[in-house]
Amino acid sequence: MKIGIRYCGGCNPSYDRKLYVEKLKHLYSGYQIETATETNHYDYLIIISGCMSCCASFRQFHFKKLIKIADVHTIPKL
Repeated sequence: MKIGIRYCGGCNPSYDRKLYVEKLKHLYSGYQIETATETNHYDYLIIISGCMSCCASFRQFHFKKLIKIADVHTIPKL
């Protein structure tokens, strides 16, 4: 399984995006997890947002399933 990570603009500095991704990598160690690029195809595209607006664009990416995370204390079930 291949997971692409897309980040919001980071206007909310009160959460640690890097720590969150490290938790994801630990929990899903058998998955290939990377920062999303427009040229790759993903089973999951996870948008990590610092607020409820989830403003990060994602239509330019190729993915099977989209997951938006506004609560960085919640790890999604894949």
